[in-house]
Amino acid sequence: MSAPSRASVEIGSIPLIGLGARVKRRLMSNDDNPHIYTRWRNSRLGRNFHRLGLLVAGTILTAGLLLMAKDALGLRLWDLIPADIPILARGVAIGLTGIGLVSLAAYGIVRAIGWAIDRSI
Repeated sequence: MSAPSRASVEIGSIPLIGLGARVKRRLMSNDDNPHIYTRWRNSRLGRNFHRLGLLVAGTILTAGLLLMAKDALGLRLWDLIPADIPILARGVAIGLTGIGLVSLAAYGIVRAIGWAIDRSI
């Protein structure tokens, strides 16, 4: 392959012939700017607190579901009348919603603690 002439310009590794001068390579976005995202990309603290938050939320969710299952085992289904079914369904829905909200709140609190620690470092 012949050597590029004086009039060639390289952008990245692709030589462009005929532009006559060196052209500065422009970035398409700021994603390649290492100064902006260095702390964010290199921070494992955020990922670790995300995992810890998932662990705490999963533990709360599992404990709540086990307590609901234990309570359901003590329920005598043969004593239920049809009018009790909507009441029971409403109670289960309220219980599941409460467990989900507490799990979500615990995850958010753990992530907020991780965010505050990450900002203080």
